[in-house]
Amino acid sequence: MNTGAASSLTGLDPAERMVTALLVGDIARYDRAIARLEALKARSLTRLAGIAHASGERSPNRDGIDYARRSMAADIAAATHTHPIAAKHAMEDAETLTLRFPATFDALASGTISAKHARVITEAGSGLHPDARAAFDSSTVPVAETMTPGELSRVAKKRAAEMADLSPRERHLRARERRFVSITDLDDGMSALRMNGPSLEL
Repeated sequence: MNTGAASSLTGLDPAERMVTALLVGDIARYDRAIARLEALKARSLTRLAGIAHASGERSPNRDGIDYARRSMAADIAAATHTHPIAAKHAMEDAETLTLRFPATFDALASGTISAKHARVITEAGSGLHPDARAAFDSSTVPVAETMTPGELSRVAKKRAAEMADLSPRERHLRARERRFVSITDLDDGMSALRMNGPSLEL
């Protein structure tokens, strides 16, 4: 993450310039601290997902794993005042980050990238095969440390496409397997509809 002080401001007297540099430095430190906390949160969510999975495997119910994970998500949602679906997605995102993108997780844990950077990397590289994903993970982190999430998104998507050994159509078909629809209750009798699906039907 960019931690440079805002030294290009004009019209500041020496005292204001000094205070500005100190405050900008504080903000950069706070951002690094937030990133480290996000990594700790992801690790805890992953451990909870693992506990739920193990519990579900012991269940005689064939849907035991799914039920256990949904129950765990409900517990997390109650403790964090979020919707169970949002908690379920948070667990899944945490597992992806910690288990499939170790270099990205380590960078987040050290505070050199933000959670937004990490999300860009995991979303861009999630469709890669394990070997390609590992190379993408380790090679993209140094780039992420010098870019905004928006800038990184373009670069990461291009890199992932170059590393993929699938055609655009094959990548699309794989992405279709991850489509979903969810509904989140809002206030005043309203709901939010979230859909991840193809832009055009084949």
